Amino acid sequence: MFRVVLGQHDEVVLSVSSAGRGAWLCRSMTCVAVAAKKGGFARAFRRRCDTSTIEAQVFDRLAASSDGSPLPDEE
Repeated sequence: MFRVVLGQHDEVVLSVSSAGRGAWLCRSMTCVAVAAKKGGFARAFRRRCDTSTIEAQVFDRLAASSDGSPLPDEE
């Protein structure tokens, strides 16, 4: 599992230990898509957000680590 957190400038941060409001998700593209579709990110962040941008950024980061490489703070 990993967390999706919005940084200070609305950048998407994926980690397992970032502080702040965020959403815990499994490493499945389906899990990310369901969270986006059902408003999970806005609910977790407690504010409106561009779900399609967040979803795309998370997909890109997960695809880049699909070889099993750890997220930044899992090393």
